[in-house]
Amino acid sequence: MRAHNFKDLTGQKFGRLEVIKLDEEKTHPKHIFWICECECGNIVSVKREYLTSGDTKSCGCLRREYARNISIMKEKVHNDYVLHEDYYECFLSNGNSTIFDIEDYKLVKQYGWYQNNGYAYTIIENNKCVPMHYILFGDFMYDHKNHNKLDNRKNNLRKCDYFKNNQNHIIRKDNTSGVSGVNYHKRINKWTARINIDGKRVIIYSGDSFKEAVKSRLQAEKEYYGEFAPQKHLYKEYRIQ
Repeated sequence: MRAHNFKDLTGQKFGRLEVIKLDEEKTHPKHIFWICECECGNIVSVKREYLTSGDTKSCGCLRREYARNISIMKEKVHNDYVLHEDYYECFLSNGNSTIFDIEDYKLVKQYGWYQNNGYAYTIIENNKCVPMHYILFGDFMYDHKNHNKLDNRKNNLRKCDYFKNNQNHIIRKDNTSGVSGVNYHKRINKWTARINIDGKRVIIYSGDSFKEAVKSRLQAEKEYYGEFAPQKHLYKEYRIQ
């Protein structure tokens, strides 16, 4: 199959979907499809614009979870609220809690809240399930700086697009190094560091030193991701200037 001129999404994550590779059987010049693995383990082929626009975020498991929760939300879940010094805490239906600014209390209290996919969710008209930051801003595209999806204080939320949101991701479940983008490859007996740059996964280090692999990854995050770098907390330890 001849090469196509488009951005490579391999390794990027959109909602629950992580892009594995191009679906060459379905792809042609006008329509690009990507094979993705969902967090639930299912493999699906998704049209590129459905991924990048946010229309498709899972294999369908999110929609099924939403449907199961709709009946609960229609009964208006009761949430308890606790006022702290400079924020409110809202206890969700599963016993966890979300926090938000005092100024948003009257707005937030109009809804019933439960937890889904790590977020505090509610239901609005037409049985549409939305996260708390949608209620606060009227927009889905906000990033939680500290990776805590239940921290909905405005100083923890920033406007973004899907690519920036994917940059500020938490460590993958299958990561064994403790540092995002750094892994030990048994086949070549080397530590490697990778990073996604303009939609392409790039190897930026391959060698014997775990420390150098981490430093390479952190330096690349600072250079290419800027404020959306996910591991700023390691900068001091590894002397990233």
